[in-house]
Amino acid sequence: MRGEPPARHFGAFGRDKPISSVQDLIVITGKKIVGALLLVIAGSVICYSQQTALRGPVAEAEKTFQTRCSTCHAEHGEGSEVGASLNVPDLRSPFVQKSSDAQLHQIIKNGKGNMPMFGRDFSDPQIDRIIELIRSFAAPPSQQSQAGFAPQ
Repeated sequence: MRGEPPARHFGAFGRDKPISSVQDLIVITGKKIVGALLLVIAGSVICYSQQTALRGPVAEAEKTFQTRCSTCHAEHGEGSEVGASLNVPDLRSPFVQKSSDAQLHQIIKNGKGNMPMFGRDFSDPQIDRIIELIRSFAAPPSQQSQAGFAPQ
């Protein structure tokens, strides 16, 4: 179109340069696309590393629970046959889920009833991660009336 100034873009160091050809436009667009892709990749790497960092303590708690607690409490806190014979509570039950973190910490650390004490085996932060795992076992509302052994 006659009389209209050519389209412009800011080149390196903020220099205002006219776009003189389709090739210039393709190069500029390609650079923008590459820049955007680099931002997306960098963001993905940061998110993944944060998730991995957060996943570490959770994975450790899951492993600890499976090796040390599931014999009585089963894989998801519902209680095993061994646990039922010892009258352990269902960790998904409202009774357990309504207990404070401090109460659960005390029970895990010092034991209660048939539950042995684990204070010598687990650090306080490890116990806190196990409590977070127990909180994740909460039974859906439709199952809460069925969940649970009697509290010790």
